[in-house]
Amino acid sequence: MESEEIDLLSCELERRKLYEPLRFFKPNAAQERFLNAIAEKESEIILFPAGNWVGKTAAAIVALSACCWPEKAEHEVFNQPLFKNWESFGYPKRARIISTPKELETIGSVQTEIKKWWPAGKYKPDKKGKQYPSEFTTDTGWVMDLMSYEQAIEEFEGATIGFFIFNEPPPEAIFNACMARRKFGGKTLIPMTPLTDSAWIYDKLVRNA
Repeated sequence: MESEEIDLLSCELERRKLYEPLRFFKPNAAQERFLNAIAEKESEIILFPAGNWVGKTAAAIVALSACCWPEKAEHEVFNQPLFKNWESFGYPKRARIISTPKELETIGSVQTEIKKWWPAGKYKPDKKGKQYPSEFTTDTGWVMDLMSYEQAIEEFEGATIGFFIFNEPPPEAIFNACMARRKFGGKTLIPMTPLTDSAWIYDKLVRNA
């Protein structure tokens, strides 16, 4: 191979690392189990209970990224129908990420992982009057909004959603309001550190599964 070709390939590799980081995502063992569970056709609500620093939020954001930009999700775990062709399942290309106000801030875990894994220039943030981006539209036709657990229940009603991420355990009333928005089915992810206020999740989602 000519040195000029090598230089061009090196430049392209660096460009991809900078602008298309999703191509280089490599899940750890726990993240891979989570992503495989998401891809299962029968799974609708997928929990990821684990301690801090396991990469729970990252895995959830990456899963959504893979559905939005399947051609940029190159790890073998994404070679599954759900990630490769979301629309073939009939799910809306509408997502909602819900978390605590702190985690939604510009330096919070949600925004940090979005900036880290979503392809630069392929989505448009909108603050919608808030201090941080609270809605995103992608060049692939997705619309995503960010909401806080402190918002009123009625604010979670209205839109039909196909992809939910509850970052940490949600209040049961908010969870129920959101599930009523899945008219056409979809996926609900709950990456969480198990705490005392998540007891309802065990009672309702785990024990009765």
